[in-house]
Amino acid sequence: MRTLALLAALAVGARALISDHIDQSILVASQNSNKHTSDAEQDRVTSLPGAGDLDFELFAGQVMYITVDEDAERALFYTLAESSSPQPDKDPLVLFLNGGPGCSSIGGGFLSELGPFYPTPEGVSLVKNDYAWNQLANVVFLESPAFVGWSYSNTSEDAVVGDERTAKDTYEFLLRFLTRFPKYQDRPFWLAGESYAGHYLPNLSVEILDGLKNKKHDKDHLNFKGFLLGNPLTVPEIDSRGALRFWYTHGIISEDSYHGALENCDLTKHEPLKLFAEKAGAVAELDEETEEGTRFVRSNRKLSREIFDADHGIGSNGDDDRQKCEAYIIQAMDEMAGINIYDIYADVCLDEDQQINKKQFSISNNISGGGGGGDADGGAFLSFFLKQPPQPRYDPCISNEVEIYMNRPDVQMAFNANSSGHQQPGPWVTCTPRVEYSRKDVLTSMLPVYDQLLGSGLEFLVYSGDIDAIVPIIGTRRWIRKLGLEVEEKWRAWRSATGQVAGWMVKYSEGLTFASVRGAGHMVPYTQAERAFHMFSKWVHGKPL
Repeated sequence: MRTLALLAALAVGARALISDHIDQSILVASQNSNKHTSDAEQDRVTSLPGAGDLDFELFAGQVMYITVDEDAERALFYTLAESSSPQPDKDPLVLFLNGGPGCSSIGGGFLSELGPFYPTPEGVSLVKNDYAWNQLANVVFLESPAFVGWSYSNTSEDAVVGDERTAKDTYEFLLRFLTRFPKYQDRPFWLAGESYAGHYLPNLSVEILDGLKNKKHDKDHLNFKGFLLGNPLTVPEIDSRGALRFWYTHGIISEDSYHGALENCDLTKHEPLKLFAEKAGAVAELDEETEEGTRFVRSNRKLSREIFDADHGIGSNGDDDRQKCEAYIIQAMDEMAGINIYDIYADVCLDEDQQINKKQFSISNNISGGGGGGDADGGAFLSFFLKQPPQPRYDPCISNEVEIYMNRPDVQMAFNANSSGHQQPGPWVTCTPRVEYSRKDVLTSMLPVYDQLLGSGLEFLVYSGDIDAIVPIIGTRRWIRKLGLEVEEKWRAWRSATGQVAGWMVKYSEGLTFASVRGAGHMVPYTQAERAFHMFSKWVHGKPL
């Protein structure tokens, strides 16, 4: 367990980092400037079960849902965690979008990554996140598209959706949000996200720039600066090849599987990494293709033969290649053996029959035991570890705990999502099976979108956790090279507030920076919270890593 000395040192480091961007001369003036409209007040959350006293302003909307399409009665649910810094009215505004597509930014953001709290086991209570991003910014977590989380539509056909409507709805949400919270209209505004936000953020950025060009808003209304994007799905073929190479070079799959898959699977039409993810128990399994799109469902079923139908792009030369590809993919999945594909060195959440093993794994990130004072009883050994930076918090079952917490009626009432106090007809889930997302869009390269954005005056940070196996760093670095940008600042290490190397970075022309985060998985703000917090702080306040 961490000692008081370690906690004290950590607290000092966190306070120093938070205060790094604060202008002391405006602290007093900012205390009384945090005003809200009457509409915003209807969304105010005064408390959350198990959270204790809130040290920041919190808002969430079902009493006053933000409608993005009146004809379809389509509305998006949001949570706003205002900055807890001494100057919240000077801090930037950030919109965070989770990926999927079809996964909640509240469950996979507010409660499990960069938000102010984490749930305890069995969803009983909440614990404070010492590296919450709302210590530095006002952060909006949006459940998008409709049918994700508590977002809804009264038009069932809206479950069939793709990148274009998702971007337009989110842009419309932003304009209406800024009407409800006009104090943010001139605030520096950043987008943030991960995974399939590799599509959401670039497309939304274009939508915002088009809105400015068409005078749907002006810079005083939406002061857009750019985005921070983690482990983004960007170019399916490149990301898939990168995934296969990552699995092979990290000793997860055999040479036979690696070369067999590369030679027999058409990576331009489908992503073997999704097939690996399904076998490993990932949240999004490709289940059923429709004419309009693809349904992503949460399931642990065995992969069926139909998955390898030639219509899905597995094999390009008829049945022979299809069968060869199928054989190599199944062989590789068996070799993967159900590890955590989002963080290859982290353990998975085990079921009740393996509860003892789960507890054994979960304490591996804590410092425990050690002697009292002298070398003979372990004091020197303990002293060595006390000099090391704190180990990241990691709970392999956090997604389960989030769902338990979010399905409590008292929690839903607190979030303004259930005014009756009764259990809702369907459960809240982290990643919904209801969204049928366009398969064509999922397989579309984002490089042409970057061509529209680069050189626009915006700043873009693309970052990769270097032990993510679902959208690995290998593919990301390759598609960035294809942009053909000039290097303005050569590859170098960057350090967090602990003084440790937190990763490496390179700055390109046209406003793009790439950074790796050492020891981080797919969900960087969760698996390496301190490093992600430091990176976020530097970026949104215009300081070099």
